[in-house]
Amino acid sequence: MNKSFSPEGYIKAFCTLFPGANTANLHAQQMNDKFIVEYQGESFVIAHYNDFYQTLKSYFDGRSDEEILLLPVQLWEELINNELEDLSNTDWVTSLYLQWKIYWERARAENDDRIVDHQREESWKELQILFTALSLGASSSLVRAACRINDKVFIPIIAHAIKAHYTVDFYDDFLSDCIRCLTQICQTYFAGGGRFVSLKLDDLDSKPFFIYTVAGNKRHVNHTLRIGTFNN
Repeated sequence: MNKSFSPEGYIKAFCTLFPGANTANLHAQQMNDKFIVEYQGESFVIAHYNDFYQTLKSYFDGRSDEEILLLPVQLWEELINNELEDLSNTDWVTSLYLQWKIYWERARAENDDRIVDHQREESWKELQILFTALSLGASSSLVRAACRINDKVFIPIIAHAIKAHYTVDFYDDFLSDCIRCLTQICQTYFAGGGRFVSLKLDDLDSKPFFIYTVAGNKRHVNHTLRIGTFNN
């Protein structure tokens, strides 16, 4: 993935937040595909909206379920409750089944058939439990039920089902809604109890930069989600 701006662009965003910072004394580096600035004993991740967009897009275009599992489950709850609240249980059952089918077709193509067939059979039983939970409650409890039954399988399935309801023409809206939820509602996921700031540099782009500390700071900067990242 190409970075959205040169390092100077990310530094400029940082210095806008900290106007007293002396750029000569800033230690900036790319670490685990993140742009990191160390300043006054703290480590800050600097990312642009486009970094978030491209990273999320790569997760869904490549059906990277392991990466999707790294995202906070609150993201899917928020999208269901605020963007897809009008979908009926029938719509959910249909879309979840279709994504479940795709999930296991991919698994069968990539692994030993005998092992996958057994896992798929067990997963089918779990899917019936999820359908029952959906029929007894509202879609707002869908994510919570999935986590209790089998989050490894059902959270990516739910995420792809949500994306499918936006349709191809509204893929950008799906990614935009994901970024909005992540940066406005799930900030704790990135920064713990630390700082999370959104700011715009109109001379660079109309979309915002995001600057945030990481919970535990330097000790944990290597282990946070790879959102807002770039490669050379």
